[in-house]
Amino acid sequence: MTFHNVSVPFGNLLSLTLASLSYGLYFVLFLVAMYLSLNGRHAWGSTGIGSGNGAVRRPRRLGSAASARIPIVLASVALFITATSCWILTVYRNFRGWIFFDDGKHPAAFFDDPGNISAVVQNAFVALSIVFGDCIIVYRLWLVWRTFSVLVLPVCSILGLFISSAIVGYQTGKNDPIAHVTALTPFVAFNIITNVYCTACIAYKILAVTRIAKAVRVARYSRPSAGERLTHLVAVFVESAAGYTIIVILYMILHQLNHNLQYAVLNIVPNALGAANALITARVALGRSIDAAANAEDTAVSGEVSIQFAQINTGTDTQTDLEASRVGRGGQIRMDGDDADEIKSVGI
Repeated sequence: MTFHNVSVPFGNLLSLTLASLSYGLYFVLFLVAMYLSLNGRHAWGSTGIGSGNGAVRRPRRLGSAASARIPIVLASVALFITATSCWILTVYRNFRGWIFFDDGKHPAAFFDDPGNISAVVQNAFVALSIVFGDCIIVYRLWLVWRTFSVLVLPVCSILGLFISSAIVGYQTGKNDPIAHVTALTPFVAFNIITNVYCTACIAYKILAVTRIAKAVRVARYSRPSAGERLTHLVAVFVESAAGYTIIVILYMILHQLNHNLQYAVLNIVPNALGAANALITARVALGRSIDAAANAEDTAVSGEVSIQFAQINTGTDTQTDLEASRVGRGGQIRMDGDDADEIKSVGI
């Protein structure tokens, strides 16, 4: 059975519909994520840790966590700007092609022109959005692992993304239609590799911390344990990344088939990427805000579970002693080093 193709104008008109719907969803998610992230940061920064008769603050950790979130916030804003620009150009090109170009008599002549400046700029914004998205997820991977060896593959993939995007720009500059640009295949492949690898590594690390959190869970607290909250975070992270990856794979299939529906899918990629990032940011920020509000209500009865790995010399060998102690807020897990405390406070 043959796969019926559609016209380029139809693909662009469908692109306007899908891009507008997806951008509306992304716009709401972005506003919610930024509101929770900024307000949650202030609430977190004003919360102390109950100890004895007073509250003891941890300015160094809080300052470090806040500064570590700044690149994510800035990159999210940059991604929102590029996605918004791409959507505006989608609207502009459809009005231009269907109404204003030659009085709307020949829309195909407008949409089939790869050298049109609006098409070139729009494709550039799509590529820039993908680059921003890959940089964000690689930075999240660094926040969770803090190990350079884990970053080798995604960094090489991003370098390949830059090289292939330059080739795409060169080929489209020669008035080649975007549907016929062969460099798009490695460009999309590098994007998929980066997202799948980083998502798998981040999920593995969080689940490893979750197992430790459940091992020292304090059952008497009514609020969810840190292990449960981290499990919910893994679900949001994996589902968001999976949704975006499915859209990218769909675009690659349509591109390989040279089907004109690829135009409709291409212009929703920045919105899907931004929505996935906003969902993760909102989930992390909401968790911090809920923790801060709960701690303000029952500071007197709350207690934090802290995991510390202490080396104890037994004479013939050294063994790791897993100690659990209450130092402040209820139900959260803090590990010495860069594990649970970094995952929960930095805001991956």
